[in-house]
Amino acid sequence: MNVRVFRRVSQFSFLLFMTYGAVIHQIKGGGPQGTAPVDTLCPFGGMETLYKLLAYGDFLKRTNTSNLFLLAGVVVMALVVRKSFCSWICPLGTMQEWLGSIGKKIFGRSFSLPAVIDRPLSYFKYLVLLLVLALTWYTGDLVFRAYDPWVAYAHLYNGVASVFSEYPFALSLFGLTMLLAVFTDRPWCRYACPLGALLEILARFGIVRLRRDQNTCLNCNLCRRVCASNMQDDATGCNSCTECATACPVPGALQFSAGKKVISPLLVGVLTLSIFFLSYGIAKWSGKWNSRGSGTTGKKISLVLPYSDSDKSRIIRNFVNTSF
Repeated sequence: MNVRVFRRVSQFSFLLFMTYGAVIHQIKGGGPQGTAPVDTLCPFGGMETLYKLLAYGDFLKRTNTSNLFLLAGVVVMALVVRKSFCSWICPLGTMQEWLGSIGKKIFGRSFSLPAVIDRPLSYFKYLVLLLVLALTWYTGDLVFRAYDPWVAYAHLYNGVASVFSEYPFALSLFGLTMLLAVFTDRPWCRYACPLGALLEILARFGIVRLRRDQNTCLNCNLCRRVCASNMQDDATGCNSCTECATACPVPGALQFSAGKKVISPLLVGVLTLSIFFLSYGIAKWSGKWNSRGSGTTGKKISLVLPYSDSDKSRIIRNFVNTSF
């Protein structure tokens, strides 16, 4: 099977599914007779709701067990095949990559910021991650929702004017991201995505690595020209899209491996999707999957914690104050 076609099919399928789900939710709404909001289908929601779950045994509004299972899946994914979620599954990443491909056809190239600007700016997403988690855990609300480009996209069925009135910052960031994606590779992923920042930290410990054989490499730079993330070799920001290894004209000069075992580009994709669907399958099989926003179900998770409610409140405030 052609790995490029395989990845495109994967990207398109997830983008189509998430778009369809977003539209249906806008039509039917939430509640018992409605459908799942996009919030409960985001892995990052698992991180956002984690502290309230551990401290109070409850979820943040618009999150549920689905967020936790998806988070677990992408964490395992990052520890095995690094940031492959971003290039094989994430619909926002897909839209940026496809717009970038259009831009390259128009301009014949992708534009990059000077290294002296690009490198410091790439650390901004870590600041976003820290701020979002700190404010979310402290306030008990999904503070990032008002700025999330994907939330804006998911509400476009209602019309641009309606979305702008409710999510002005999110819609502005979505429009800016899509515009910049035509000129430069994955701007949101590289500079501002909090989930991408989390996965990039975990990817440092990933098992599957990209290896270059300096003895056979032609230094043709074809790998760097096809890289949708503007990465070099085995950088932690590598999304494991496999485009570089597939494009390399010298067999074995650039390949993925786990220790001494060579991993084919196709297997990278198979591992990515297998881990994702395994986490979903376990959730469904165990009966724990719930993608209805907690604000509509009112269900709580009973956790055995040796603290009273007042103790929990004091602990969370002390933790936030001392940590951030």
